[in-house]
Amino acid sequence: MPKKPVILHVDDDYAVRELVAEALGCAGMTVRQESEVLDAIRSALRERPDVVLLDLHIPGADGYEACVAFRNVPELADIPIVMLTGMHDEEHRKKAFACGVTDFLAKPFDTAKLVAAIKKQLSPAR
Repeated sequence: MPKKPVILHVDDDYAVRELVAEALGCAGMTVRQESEVLDAIRSALRERPDVVLLDLHIPGADGYEACVAFRNVPELADIPIVMLTGMHDEEHRKKAFACGVTDFLAKPFDTAKLVAAIKKQLSPAR
C-alpha cells in the first residue's frame, strides 16, 4: 500500500486548520497541524512532510519569515511550500514568491482548488 502524502499545515486559526484537515484527509492525505513557526520546523525535521501549507499571519514569525526559515534548513529546503492567506493582493503574492513559496492561494478558499493545488505540488512533474 502506498504511503499517504503528509501535509504540514501551519496556521494559528483552529477552524481553518480543521477545515483544511477535513478536505485534504478526504483526498487521501495525512495532515499534521501546527500553529507556530518553530513548532512547525521542529515537526518537519522529525517527520519530513511532502508539502508545507503556510498561513501569512502566524505566531513566532510571519509567513514570509517562516518560508525563508524552511528554505534555510538544508533538510527542508526543497519541500514545496504553498501559502494560504487572506492577504492576497499582488504585493503579498510577489513577496511570497520572492521568499520561496511554490504556490499561493487566497482565503476564503474553495476546497477543490486547495486539493488540486496540493496534488500539483505532489506531482513529480511540478
